[in-house]
Amino acid sequence: MNDQTHHLIFNCAAYDKEDNPGIKAFLSFVRGNSADSNFTKEIETMVQTKKFQNTFINEYLAINLHERDLRKRATEQGLQQGLQQGKVDAYIDLIKSNLLSVKDASVKLGMPESEIQKMLEGD
Repeated sequence: MNDQTHHLIFNCAAYDKEDNPGIKAFLSFVRGNSADSNFTKEIETMVQTKKFQNTFINEYLAINLHERDLRKRATEQGLQQGLQQGKVDAYIDLIKSNLLSVKDASVKLGMPESEIQKMLEGD
């Protein structure tokens, strides 16, 4: 099957010179004037419906993309927090086993000694 694209070119500026009232109304509508005939009103309704559908689809896609980005960031942040907590837990275990001092753990974790001390007291 042969795909052919057909192009129509309308001289809309000359709509007022058209004798056929239907064509005149159509050309006037295409030029940007109001829809005056039932046919052009029907076209206008279809155009507005399509515009609404496209707007809705674009907004829906934007919301989904935003939600996906938020979930991705939340997952990445959760992983980082989990890794950090695992690291803290490991250092706390080393301190409890007398293999590491609170001061050394503070330096390696980048946390104040007082915070590490509170964690030790909380256990």
